[in-house]
Amino acid sequence: MRAAGRHWVLVLLAAVAGCNSDPRQHAFDDYLTRLSRALQQELPPQQQPEPLAYPSGRQLIEQHPETERIALLDFLAMSDCQLQQTLAQRNSSLGKLGTESQRLLQDLAFLRQAPACIASLRKQQNDDLAQQLQRALENRRSQLATIIWHATLGAREFGLFWQAPPLLNDYPEQTGPELLGALESLQRMSARWLQGHFDKETKAGPGSPGNSYSSERPDYAASSSALEAALDTIRGGDGGRLYRALAIQAAHLERGNAMARQRLDSQPLCYPGRNNPRGDILFNVVQKFWLQGLQGWSAQLSQRYYQLWPALQSLEASLAAGEPRSYRRWRQLRDQRIEQLVHAPRHHVGAIRPLLEQCGLAPGQD
Repeated sequence: MRAAGRHWVLVLLAAVAGCNSDPRQHAFDDYLTRLSRALQQELPPQQQPEPLAYPSGRQLIEQHPETERIALLDFLAMSDCQLQQTLAQRNSSLGKLGTESQRLLQDLAFLRQAPACIASLRKQQNDDLAQQLQRALENRRSQLATIIWHATLGAREFGLFWQAPPLLNDYPEQTGPELLGALESLQRMSARWLQGHFDKETKAGPGSPGNSYSSERPDYAASSSALEAALDTIRGGDGGRLYRALAIQAAHLERGNAMARQRLDSQPLCYPGRNNPRGDILFNVVQKFWLQGLQGWSAQLSQRYYQLWPALQSLEASLAAGEPRSYRRWRQLRDQRIEQLVHAPRHHVGAIRPLLEQCGLAPGQD
C-alpha cells in the first residue's frame, strides 16, 4: 500500500509539474539541445529574461496636478451655477476617494461649466469670485494633459496591462482587436479634449517644444461609460505578456547564438571536398525545429508587436506633455529593450548562417 501510495504521489506531482510548465519552454529546450549536439558545443546555462520594472505609484505621482480650493462662502455664492454641483461632488468624501478617471470626468465638467458660471458671476458684479474662478479655469486648462495622463497611462489599469503572468500558455493566439480599439478610443478622446490647447508642433510627440496655445476650441464632452470601457479592456491587455514572450524568445535564441559563435571560433563545421554529415544534421535541426517549428510562434509575436506598439506609442506621444519624468525614462528604456528583442530571430538566423555557408547549405547556395 505504501509503495502504491508513493506511486500515486509521484504521478500527481508529475501532473502538477506538467500543468505548471510552459510548452514554449519545452520547444526551445528541445531545439537548443539538438543544436548543441549538431554543433558539438556545450549548451550555455539558461538566463532569466530581464523583467520590465514598471514605475511605482510614488514615482508616477511626482507631477500630479493640484486642484484649487474655493472658500465655502464663495462656493455658496455660485448657487445659480451648474458648476456648484460638480464642485460639491469633487469635494465630497466619495469624490476625494474616487479613481483618476472619475476625477478626469469631474475636471472636464469643470472646464465645460466654468465659463458660463464666470459670466453669471460678472453679471452679479461678483468680480472677486469671477476672477478666482477664471484663474482656476486657466490653471485646469494648463494642467489638462497631465490630468488626462494620470487618468489613462498613469492609471491602475495600465499598471495591470504591463504585468506578465508566469506562464504564456498559447499566447498570442487568444488576442484580438479589442485592445487596439481601446487604445485608439483613448487617443481620440484625449485629442478632442486637448484640441486647441497646444499647437501642432507640441502635439508632434516626445521631445517637442514647450506648450503654446491656439485659438481652436476644445470639446470637453465626455462619456463615462466609453472611458471606463476602454480602461477596462486595457486592464486585461497583453503589454506585459508580449514583452515577456519576446524576452523569453531572445534569451533562448542568444544561447543558440553563443554556441554558433563558439563553433565558428574553434573549428569549421564543414570542410571543402569532404563528406560533412554534421552540416546535414545542423541543416535538419534548423529546418525542422526552428523554421518549421518555433518560427511560426515567433512570427505571431512579431505580428502582435507591429499591431500593438504603434497604437500604444501613438497614445503616449499624444500625452507626452503630461507624462512624469520617471515614466519618460522608463518608456525610453522599454522601447530600446523591445527593439532589441523584436530582432532576436533575425540575429539568430545571422548567427547560424555562416555555419550553413561553410557546408554549402545556406539559402541561395547550390
